[in-house]
Amino acid sequence: DLIRDLILQGHKVVAASPDDQYKDDVIELGATFIKTSASRNGLSPLNDVGFCIELVRIVKRERIDMVFSSTIKQVIYGSIAARLGRVDAIHALITGLGYIFVSRGLKARLIGSVGRALYKFSLKFCSTVIFQNPDDKNTFVQLGLVDESKCAVVNGSGVNLNRFRPSKITNRNKFLCISRLVIDKGVREYLEAAKTVKGLHEDVEFHLVGGLDSNPNSLPKEELLAYIEGGYIEYHGPQTDVRPFLIECFVYVLPSYSEGTPRTVLEAMATGRAILTTDAPGCRETVVDGVNGFLVPVRNVEELVRRMLWMLKNPERCISMGNESLRIARAKYDVNKVNQELLRLMGLDGSDARIGLDTSV
Repeated sequence: DLIRDLILQGHKVVAASPDDQYKDDVIELGATFIKTSASRNGLSPLNDVGFCIELVRIVKRERIDMVFSSTIKQVIYGSIAARLGRVDAIHALITGLGYIFVSRGLKARLIGSVGRALYKFSLKFCSTVIFQNPDDKNTFVQLGLVDESKCAVVNGSGVNLNRFRPSKITNRNKFLCISRLVIDKGVREYLEAAKTVKGLHEDVEFHLVGGLDSNPNSLPKEELLAYIEGGYIEYHGPQTDVRPFLIECFVYVLPSYSEGTPRTVLEAMATGRAILTTDAPGCRETVVDGVNGFLVPVRNVEELVRRMLWMLKNPERCISMGNESLRIARAKYDVNKVNQELLRLMGLDGSDARIGLDTSV
């Protein structure tokens, strides 16, 4: 949607990403697509240096005037490459704290210290650093990673209200979680809550959409299989279109430890569903507790179960919560409103600029 709006303003857009899943869509919009060699979860310094050099070459070859980056590696190396390529307008979108901030253990702390140092070095080159929630902005400022004067906060990535439309609830016993199978997304808590609730209500269904991940903190395949084979969840793997699953669900669940603003929650809200998520950065912004859903503490299976049982006993209240989710999505998270704010923050006024989007698309 952002690429579309940039092109409609008359800008030339070059989208660089290691993921070519949406290559055809990007090209159809009128942008140039360049596949890069970045590994999202790779830890090789040599590969990262190579990725940065690759981005510098793209910036120079395509004669980029402005760079907009999102996701950790793209923000870090995209900002450095833009500086080396003599680009003055450099903007970064921080889409969440991620593994290096929220994971525990020695390995996570070591990776986190390097990641934070790289953030601090690269963000000094940025004109604007945009966050999707105030908690993340405050964390970066308090850690000294970015000057607060450069910071801005927007309402996530927004949701396309034409693509995600409200639908009537046709059942009252289906819970759904859509997520990469990463422990920090709260997938383990969702699985354990499903096991507990299924033990009390056999007819309740728990659905899970999302792929196994190469993240260092990914859920082991064997652990997932145990819940599938036990009959506790119905696993659908990764999906390119999640709308049929949202339409079929009664309540949407995301027990994440931290987010920028969770896109899947916004999509569920636009579909008119009650939300059960955590009182964590990014997640808490999407729910008014008791109005369009519930907030539960992070890593708290017991409270997750308690709220699921309440929702099963109070379906009419959940339907009302879903209506409130839709109202909030329309008022706060309409992608057109979010994109207009992003364009304003980048100072784009329809002039003929050549913009490089370094992102995971």
